[in-house]
Amino acid sequence: MEYRIEQKSIVHCAGIVKNFGKVTINKDAKHWTEETPEIWRFWDHFLDHGENIILRDKYKLYRPPFYQVGFNRTLENGDTVVSIGAEAKPGEAYSELTLFDIPAYTWAVFTAKGTLNQKEHPIGKTMTRVLAEWLPASDYELIKGISLETYGPGDTQSDDYTCELWLPVKKKIKG
Repeated sequence: MEYRIEQKSIVHCAGIVKNFGKVTINKDAKHWTEETPEIWRFWDHFLDHGENIILRDKYKLYRPPFYQVGFNRTLENGDTVVSIGAEAKPGEAYSELTLFDIPAYTWAVFTAKGTLNQKEHPIGKTMTRVLAEWLPASDYELIKGISLETYGPGDTQSDDYTCELWLPVKKKIKG
């Protein structure tokens, strides 16, 4: 399984943030948007309403290396917090948006490929493979409770669309 390791310092972002409390995945879902419908509705609102346009057009924040990000974390109390946005420009104010930080980590980065209009999201497929194939054979262990999704430009309905799954990792302790 192809991947790359990247060291990143703190990334300051602007966008929207929501605490969903304790989230239960619908294991009987027929489509990825039904697995956690409240989180999908949050993404859908972001994509179809003002925040996406503000980030893209007003502040022109969609740029490499992240473009559009979805930062997911589980708090110590079990609550799930989802932050959607883009890397902020240093020293710029964003009155319509919420600032959030992606912590400094070593990240294992995996490319996910495929249309976002299929039954299973390409990021979900990639995560399944990471857990089943890559993680047991790698020299790394995951830092649990955190993941980052990045969505670059392109046609999300194309079978060739690529996005990325970023997972914080640390070297396994041998012994």
